[in-house]
Amino acid sequence: MFQFGMQSMHDRVVAIAAQQWSDPARHAITTNPGGQKNLSVGSEKLYPDIIGWKRDLGREVALWIAEVETTDSIASEDAWNQWKKYSNLKIPFYLIVPKGYLRYAKTLTTMANIYVSGIYEYQL
Repeated sequence: MFQFGMQSMHDRVVAIAAQQWSDPARHAITTNPGGQKNLSVGSEKLYPDIIGWKRDLGREVALWIAEVETTDSIASEDAWNQWKKYSNLKIPFYLIVPKGYLRYAKTLTTMANIYVSGIYEYQL
């Protein structure tokens, strides 16, 4: 579980990443910060932190998803279980991890057989 300070940092990173990855000509972006459930993906109704999507035949179609982790959350079994579910969606899945955790995230995803399209680092 996030501490208040970690949740605040997590939500800041979600907002910054969503803004940086915004490309209105190609897709819309919806975020699910702090446990909000603004837009889901998959039949299980999963709520990744960031969803790039487009409208197709009157419904939202996810093009890619991203999940932000903090130093507290990256080592949690809950995070790994989420990653596995996101990886199984068969759309590009990106991880955003704290600076210095890239190798750790790569090791975790490889050991757990979780496919990610990319892993990016952040520093606040």
